[in-house]
Amino acid sequence: MYNNLRHFLFVLPPLLVLAGIGYEHTCALVRHTWAKGLLTAVILAPGLAAILWLHPYEYSYFNSLAGGVSGAAGNYDLDYWCTSLKEGVEVVNSIADYGDTLQVFGPLQSAAPYARADLKLVGRGNPLGEADMVVVCTHRFGRRWGTDGFRLVYQVRRGRAVFGEVWQRDTTDSPSPSAYNRELARH
Repeated sequence: MYNNLRHFLFVLPPLLVLAGIGYEHTCALVRHTWAKGLLTAVILAPGLAAILWLHPYEYSYFNSLAGGVSGAAGNYDLDYWCTSLKEGVEVVNSIADYGDTLQVFGPLQSAAPYARADLKLVGRGNPLGEADMVVVCTHRFGRRWGTDGFRLVYQVRRGRAVFGEVWQRDTTDSPSPSAYNRELARH
């Protein structure tokens, strides 16, 4: 609600001061330096592990009390900046044929820098019939764009949280390696 945490930022400094006071008092009770280091590592480990696991989507972090991003999925906005479009476009780059049309359901400017030069990028305002591939920011669109005629080929996810999806036009022909990938294999 209200674009996540920004309306509650004023509470964070006093909470950090209280946490610091509690940490200082706890460390005063511990005599050995190695034990203070161990205590610090135990306190920091869960947050650091989650940040490493979520990379590059650290801003979608939810603590374990909320069930992490898996528990927050569907209840909170996770990838509201649609940074998952980069990973989705990189997948499209590896499987799309030369000159395919990629339709982006999300901010086109977030996907364009990562697309192969031969791909034709179009936004969500274009007719879906032109698209060979579709990359979707699920935060904004989910499956509300009409998936008929397309098959899901990749999900950008962490745990049960799906940040983005890549869809390919479903053809009745047998699958063959893309022309772009055949060209790469020759070199």
